[in-house]
Amino acid sequence: MNQEVVIVVAEDDPGHAALIEKNLKRAGINNQMITFADGREVLDCEIARCHEIGCSSYITKPVEYDRFIEAIRQLGLFLLVVEVPELNGP
Repeated sequence: MNQEVVIVVAEDDPGHAALIEKNLKRAGINNQMITFADGREVLDCEIARCHEIGCSSYITKPVEYDRFIEAIRQLGLFLLVVEVPELNGP
């Protein structure tokens, strides 16, 4: 798994945030995670910084559990192949 990719989670329910983290780990995704209380907090605090470092993707959490598990699986596959540019590269 690409450890350089930081996962930003925006979830207003602490129980759901814990479920997301648990399922990411269960899927073998052990990347650093930063959790925010909601999407507004992410936009207010992080969006500019995310763009500065090359953030170009996001996913939304499906409501149905089976679709949620499938999204986690697909995220794991994505993280296996994603290339992260060096911030202080040559």
